[in-house]
Amino acid sequence: MGTIAEDELFLRNKRDGTIYRWNRYQAANPMCEEVTGLQAFPEQFVNKKQVTKAKRSRARRKSTGLALETKEPDTTHVAPEISADASQGLATD
Repeated sequence: MGTIAEDELFLRNKRDGTIYRWNRYQAANPMCEEVTGLQAFPEQFVNKKQVTKAKRSRARRKSTGLALETKEPDTTHVAPEISADASQGLATD
């Protein structure tokens, strides 16, 4: 697409937000609105100072040291009373 000027005009579809280059036929469509290059593509106009500040801030972050692992509960132990109740009425051949 190339370099976009902040004041260059584009058309944005009101229904789905699709961006088009400006042309008079689409501009006559009531479902399109005129927007500037800054409104259409804000990611291309990010201040370089903000980018370096964000990178420095992310580099300074340290891990919190939280242990996020969870131990599986021990399901092999069953109380004898429960085993006796569960096996009542079963034939032991």
